This record gives sequence, C-alpha cells and structure tokens, in this order.
Amino acid sequence: MNSILENINDGIITAGADGLVNYINQYASNLIGVDAKDVLGKHLNDAVKIVDIKTGKNVKIPFELALKNQEPLLNWNHSILVSAGNKETHVSFDVTPFNDGKAKKPGILFVIRDNSKTSKKQEETELKFKKTQEELDQFIYIASHDLQEPLRMVSSYVQLLEKRYRGKLDSDADEFITYAVNGVSKMKNILADLLVYSRLNTKKEEFTETDCGELVKGITHNFSVKADTKALFEIGELPVIKCDANQIIQLFYQLIDNAVKFNESADRVVKISCSRGENSWRFSVEDNGIGIDMKYSEKIFSMFQRLHNNEYPGTGTGLALSRKIVENHGGEIRLESEIGKGSIFHFTIAAAKDSEI
Repeated sequence: MNSILENINDGIITAGADGLVNYINQYASNLIGVDAKDVLGKHLNDAVKIVDIKTGKNVKIPFELALKNQEPLLNWNHSILVSAGNKETHVSFDVTPFNDGKAKKPGILFVIRDNSKTSKKQEETELKFKKTQEELDQFIYIASHDLQEPLRMVSSYVQLLEKRYRGKLDSDADEFITYAVNGVSKMKNILADLLVYSRLNTKKEEFTETDCGELVKGITHNFSVKADTKALFEIGELPVIKCDANQIIQLFYQLIDNAVKFNESADRVVKISCSRGENSWRFSVEDNGIGIDMKYSEKIFSMFQRLHNNEYPGTGTGLALSRKIVENHGGEIRLESEIGKGSIFHFTIAAAKDSEI
C-alpha cells in the first residue's frame, strides 16, 4: 500500500482518530519541507500549516467534522500551504474518513494537491483573454469611428437625392429612395451605439460623487415635456453614489426610455427606487408596459438582439450597454417581468467604503 502512495503525485498523510500523523509520503514531505520523521506523531494541524488566501488566517484541517459525519470533505480551495522554509504554495485538499484495518477507530486520509501550476496556467489564460478583449475593444472603436465619415457622406447624398427627386420619378424610385434613407439612418445609429459601447471599455473616467436623485429628475423631465413619451414618474429616495456620472446617466436614460417606449398603457407609470445592501446599492426601474417573456431574460442583454423587430424603434444595443455599465460599477443587472403586466429591471452598483467618500 505504502509503495503505491509513494508514487502518487499528491501529498498523502494519514492520521488516527486523535489527529496524530502515522504516515506521510515523500511528495507531502517535500511540500511541507520537512522529513517524514519530523512529522510522524505530530498532530495534523501542527504538522501542516495552511492559510486562507482571502482572510490570511490559519485554516484548521476539519478532520473531526469528516469523522463525525463519516463523509469526505472534498476540494477545499483558496488555500496556501506554508512550508517549513516559509515557501508559499497554492493548494487544495481533501479530508476523508479512512480505516486501514489496524486501528479500532477510523482515522483520516488527508490528500493535498499542488495547484501552483494550474493557477499559473489560469493566470496566463486570463492575461491572454484580457489582451484579446482589449484588442477587440480597440478594433470596435476604430472601426465604428472611422466608418462615421464615409457614412456621413453617403447619408448626405442620399438625403439630397430624396430632396431633389422624390415625386419626380416613378413610385418604385420613391420606394427605393425611402429604403436607402432608412438604411443609412439605421446604420448611423448602429455605428453610434458601437462607438458608445467601445468607449465604455476604453474611455473610463474617474469615479466621482453623483446625486442619483437629481440625475434621474433631469432625465424624467425630458420625457415629461414630450407628448409621445409622457408618463407618471414615481421616484423614491435615491442616494449619492461614487460612480462614472456619464455612464450612470446613460444607464438610467436607457432603462427609463425602455420603460416608456415598450408601454401601450393609457396611463404609463414608471417607478424608480433604491435600497442599500451590505456592499451595494440596489436600484429598480419598474413599468406597467407590455412585459417580456422570461425565456428571453438573457437574450435581451446581448448586442443587436431585438424581440420586436420594427414594431418599436431602436438598434438592440441599449440593454447590452446597460449591462456593461453596471459591470463597470461592480454590479449585476437582471430582469423580472410578466407579459402584459410590465417589467422591473433590478441592478446593483458597488457601494464605496465610508473612507472613500
């Protein structure tokens, strides 16, 4: 049995029900940085020093819990093993009830794995992904920015064509001109939204204190003065938060615009509220509009995904922009909706610590 354990690329330690070590293989000895003879007879929690990565506190190996429940405790991660030479190694470990047939009471099989290589590989993968994402964001920015000028020229000439020749040619020509004008207009809007999206990643501003109450009042006032976007706005008490103010304006505008646009009620009502969580502000934008089938609750946050095609104006980028803004502020956004009864968009914004305000 021991010869098999010596050839395993994991650290193997066995201990009795009292926690005293009675076997350690060479791999575990190397990880701990001591000879086997210096570990045998020691208590498991004295022989092996493990520290939690997040808290920096020592981790007691929960062998008593495994013995009590007679169930293994598997893959305990986020730990660092500190060897006798103060070398730190990222590890995970299992604690399993074990009986070799010699002891009267079941003991413990403690398996410790070196995750350093895995962590390094994961770190390299994350760096590559980050670089690729940055290159993609830069490409989107350049493409959408550089396409603006030729599109402006095309748009100008198409509009000139419409102005000069609409009604002077046959009905087919008028129809073709209309298609061209609408197509160019839609392309301009898509490129503009792409440019905004790319800037959310490449043009980040310093967070400043922003009064969400005043911000939302300004946005809703703009909707209230237009006949086709009038609604009853019920605004709860909104906090002062630390954020990128321009992005938060975009976020509230988009959610309020959706609440008004996708609403066929005779009396549109939009409710905006907020509560304080432990580490975040929890906002809600609620409407009494047409609602959304919850099977599309993720799809709607993807770029260019539209559920209503040409029934309502838009490019299908608004909620993708909203999600990106929320993520830039350490939060999450989700939908709660029922068809015919309205929608609620809930989102969180990470709250600044008191020392940061």
